[in-house]
Amino acid sequence: IDGTFVCSLPGYQTRHFEVVMGRIDAKGQKSRHFATMPHVSAARCDIVRSVLRSQGWLPKQHIAIFSDGDFSLVEIVRRASRAPLTHILDWFHVSMRIQHLRQCCGSLVGANQSGEVEFRFLTEDMNGLRSALWCGRMRLARTYLHSAKRQLSRIASKEHSRAVTRKVQRLATMVEEFDNYLDINKSSMPNYAERSCAGLPVSSSRAESTANFLVNRRMNKRRQMRWSPIGAQRVLQARVAVIDGRLINGKLAIAA
Repeated sequence: IDGTFVCSLPGYQTRHFEVVMGRIDAKGQKSRHFATMPHVSAARCDIVRSVLRSQGWLPKQHIAIFSDGDFSLVEIVRRASRAPLTHILDWFHVSMRIQHLRQCCGSLVGANQSGEVEFRFLTEDMNGLRSALWCGRMRLARTYLHSAKRQLSRIASKEHSRAVTRKVQRLATMVEEFDNYLDINKSSMPNYAERSCAGLPVSSSRAESTANFLVNRRMNKRRQMRWSPIGAQRVLQARVAVIDGRLINGKLAIAA
């Protein structure tokens, strides 16, 4: 499950509306997608419950949820199912955050051509951080981050060029935010390596392409259109039906 935003029509209290979308996979069933806007006739939890039932889900049957860590999205599924849930932090989003840290490290190294900073939190530590999280070793991963904090604090206490100072401050902020992100979501981070070896999913990357097809390509990125909740809801239901193969001969069959 994931969320994104589209621009609203002038006159609404907010400039953007949040679109909640997702993909539901069940054994022996073809994948089913859903997307919903706020302020429409059907509540989000009702739409999710309808799609779950169409996939053969039964009340009190266990559900595993992949998200980027937004607990409001998990709460929608919880209210829809009232069933035992397992929330798993999507590895795609974790990996992307590490990649952003790696890029910031590279930027700092590039700004430090004169060698005025002895900077050691480089690619090797980034790979160690990524490997630790992949194997479920949360304590080791946070040790890498705490070591980086100490190094950055020591570097920031000295005088450097403006470019290096700016890069150090930015990296320190990103390390702190990532450490807080791991602390908040530590209960949702399994041993991804074990899950992958067992043939279990570790990422919702397949659903990311769905988000691009449903919203970003048509209603968001590089588009200047503005939408009402009802208008966007109707377009989303048509596009969801296209993905699922339910839009046959111009008839929209059971578009949740």
